[in-house]
Amino acid sequence: MRDNHNFSLGRSALLVAAFAALAALTPSTARAQDASVKTAMQHASLAAKAADLATVKKHLHHVLNCLEGKSGKDYDASAGDPCKGVGASYAAGSANDAKVQEAVRLLVVAESLDSEAAAKHVAEAAAAVLSEVK
Repeated sequence: MRDNHNFSLGRSALLVAAFAALAALTPSTARAQDASVKTAMQHASLAAKAADLATVKKHLHHVLNCLEGKSGKDYDASAGDPCKGVGASYAAGSANDAKVQEAVRLLVVAESLDSEAAAKHVAEAAAAVLSEVK
C-alpha cells in the first residue's frame, strides 16, 4: 500500500512540474503568436495598398509564410518570411486557429486571382479576419 501511495505522490509531483513548465512557456508562445499575427496583418494591409499585382501577391505570400511557418504546405522561403524566427502556431481546433485557417484560405484564393483589385479586396478581408485573432 505504501508503494502505491509513493507512486501516486510521485506522479502528482510530475504532473505539477509539467503544468508549471507549460505555464512558464505560455507567455512567450503567446507573444510569438501575437507578433506573427501582427506582422501578418501588416503585410495583408500592405498587399491591399500595393501599387501592382506582383507586389500584392508578394505581400500575400509574406502573410502565408507568417501564418503557416516553415512546416506549412504553402510556405515558400523564396517569397520572403518577415516572421522568420518567431516560431508561433496556434493549437489545432482553437478559435484562433480557426481564424488563422480562414485567413489562409482567403490568401490562397487571393494569390490565384489575376485581378489586382480583386486580390486587394481579398487581402483586406484576410486582414479583417486576422484582426479578430485574440
